[in-house]
Amino acid sequence: MGYSHYWFVLNENDVNNALPTVINEYRKYIDYFKDVADININGNNISISSPNDEGETFTLRYFDNLEVYVTKYDLPRIFERARRLKLYTINDDKKVKSFIRKNFRKTKAKFGFVKTNLGDYDIAVTTFLALLKFYAGDAVIIRTDGDNDTWYDTF
Repeated sequence: MGYSHYWFVLNENDVNNALPTVINEYRKYIDYFKDVADININGNNISISSPNDEGETFTLRYFDNLEVYVTKYDLPRIFERARRLKLYTINDDKKVKSFIRKNFRKTKAKFGFVKTNLGDYDIAVTTFLALLKFYAGDAVIIRTDGDNDTWYDTF
């Protein structure tokens, strides 16, 4: 295993349109990372790696086209509906499938990930991903397999 970050690109055009702004904003922070990360920016392409060979090199490459479910509504509303239906006790596949169909939409996404092993350069990667989410909005989903509080320094 290892500490990893994942991204799902739901709208590639919107992400590509946001990338110049993301990279311009990211350049403002590069001096903070000079001791912990090797950063290479070439146009809209970026790679972030560890000078200590920790983890993998981050790039925005896409690995697979996946089908993902995205919420149609805000999560508190969906949780309340699930609580009312007592989904955690239902063994009826039809009710569960109906609930999913009503509250989530299936869409295609391009999937990418990087395993940083929570190395020193992780903050350089998470900062880029946070900026990408901020500027690309709903066009991208960012996830991590670690605790969200490890992103504290990022924010």
